[in-house]
Amino acid sequence: MLNISSLIRQDSEFRASVDAMRESYAAPLHLPISVNGLSGGAEDAYLVEMVKEARELSGSVVVLVGNDEARDRVCALLSGAGIKALAYKSRDLVFYNIYASHDIARERLSVLYSITRGEADCIVTTPAAALQATMPRSMLKSLSLRVAVGEELAPEALSEKLVALGFSFCDAVEGKGQFSRRGGILDFWGADMDAPTRVEFFGDEIDRIVEFDPITQRSSAGRKEIVLLPVREVIADREARERISREIETLLKNKGLSEEVRDRLQREKGICDSGAELGSLDKYLGLVYEKPECLLSYLEECIIFNTGTAECRQNAEGRLTRLHNDVEGMIAHGAVSKQCCKYMFTLEDYNSFLSANLTIHINAFAGGLGTMRLAGLFGFRSRSTVSYGGNLKMLSEDLVGLCRGLYRVFIISENKQGRDSLADYLREEGFTVSIIPEDGEVDAQGLAGGIIYLAVGSFRGFDLITPKLTLLSMAEDSGRAVMAHRRRTNTLKRVGGGGKRLLSHAELEVGDYVVHASYGIGMFEGVEAVTVDGVTRDYITIRYAGTDKLFVPCDRLENIGKYIGEKDKDGTVKLSRMGGADWQKAKSRAKGAARDIARKLISIYAERQRIPGHAYPPKSELEDEFDAYFPFAETDSQLVAIEEIRRDMEKSAPMNRLLCGDVGFGKTEVALRAAFKAILDG
Repeated sequence: MLNISSLIRQDSEFRASVDAMRESYAAPLHLPISVNGLSGGAEDAYLVEMVKEARELSGSVVVLVGNDEARDRVCALLSGAGIKALAYKSRDLVFYNIYASHDIARERLSVLYSITRGEADCIVTTPAAALQATMPRSMLKSLSLRVAVGEELAPEALSEKLVALGFSFCDAVEGKGQFSRRGGILDFWGADMDAPTRVEFFGDEIDRIVEFDPITQRSSAGRKEIVLLPVREVIADREARERISREIETLLKNKGLSEEVRDRLQREKGICDSGAELGSLDKYLGLVYEKPECLLSYLEECIIFNTGTAECRQNAEGRLTRLHNDVEGMIAHGAVSKQCCKYMFTLEDYNSFLSANLTIHINAFAGGLGTMRLAGLFGFRSRSTVSYGGNLKMLSEDLVGLCRGLYRVFIISENKQGRDSLADYLREEGFTVSIIPEDGEVDAQGLAGGIIYLAVGSFRGFDLITPKLTLLSMAEDSGRAVMAHRRRTNTLKRVGGGGKRLLSHAELEVGDYVVHASYGIGMFEGVEAVTVDGVTRDYITIRYAGTDKLFVPCDRLENIGKYIGEKDKDGTVKLSRMGGADWQKAKSRAKGAARDIARKLISIYAERQRIPGHAYPPKSELEDEFDAYFPFAETDSQLVAIEEIRRDMEKSAPMNRLLCGDVGFGKTEVALRAAFKAILDG
């Protein structure tokens, strides 16, 4: 088996940077390290292998990226390499008393809890997310609730604890953050749970804990114990509510308040005094947590990989600037006081965090660090390579030069069948080919140059010039972000949504159906400028079932796509209800259907591997004569398809190939050759 990312270890710059990291980490003053010259897959490989090395030195490893897309891609990259990487996302603050999803807040709390338990190998985040204020570590630990079979705990007591954690009571649990009770049975859906949990009591003793399906209500896996986390990131206890109420009283004494602001403050005070859930609790975060913390507060001595120093800094500066403008407007209109506005830590806090810990800056080019004193400066000589897909002619041309230069060439295919087919083709082209087995480890150090090594895997290609090593990919699309987007689109299609991600509101027309990842199917009603507490922004308006409306800032459209599912006969689509469970049920059904399809495919392909197929004889003279009757010269793609189909037919394994092509591009001629070969063998 080829550990693809380990190929970067063949470069002497990698080994030198590892030594520098160890020396700097052991020193009293952790001087930063600068790495440049990595491109495409080389940077991916470097990051994977360096995180592995860093884990041996430090209990905490952080990867900083410049945007959300990079965060998801890097997290998937590290997870695919066997590293337990967790993505820490940024969340939108809610300053108005409206319904809002707490899904991201629950994910953030789950990551923070894993940090306190030492259960995460690596945290991947943006600086903007890392600087956002959150629940203090001490409060998260005190609120975390362990429930175990055999424990003495009355149903009433557990219900009270769930309320304190932010759970909402309902008749039947349909989504995360809910709980229900029927006598001695208590159901709830925790923040970090894939399925809801049912706790059955025998008197005041917990008799049984099981997971269950929220649709069928059938029990599944049993559990000995579970740990419950808060379902909201901002939870106000009685003292915090009293502080908020007093602050609102002070704000209401301002005679210059507009009627709109005054009415809003009075409503918020009434909700706060009644003990009900206050939707705009984020606005009073500085009063809820008098000493809030952020992700950086949870991380003790750690090793940081700063991928794109300038981009990461711009990410933090941009979020801080936007937040500052919003806060200044609210303060100017008397909607909030400065004491409440502890929403983010500062750029100085960010710089101090980098300085206090060992930071490895990974940039495409040298520079950007000013006069910073470094523990090491390392420059790789690498190049990105193309993904060849089915372009075997271009691949052959490139391989000729690489083999002449005695490069160690590694080519990865997405599956075993593609690897074997490529091996046959390259051998016929005169190349020396070696197949790397899927079991066992292969050390690239001992492999000879001028030979092509084939393996199964998924990785962006790269070329390391100094050690003469090249990784080529046969994938159609480079980068896991593309594949992740395809999976997301296909999943949403199954539940009647998703589609192409919006790049601009200009792609929409009034009346178009859209899908929001958290709220479901709605109708686009246009763009309008909304001024609240002195802050004016452009929002797109999405109408849902009933009178519900969602306002989304025009610069935050990443979770919205055009609806591409089926419509009723009259051209209409049933709209989702905000806050309801229909959309969550639809997504759960889609996930269940995907799992069923995966199980069926695994079963089918396992059966295909077990049963031998029919091996047709080698190409005969009659086939050559038949080929000569076709009046047109074959195209390059036709020749490749004809040859690959012939090789498949002559193997004993069952054939598994789909022939695709546009109208008029010669699919029939290719198929006729295969049919003729089959007829000759009876």
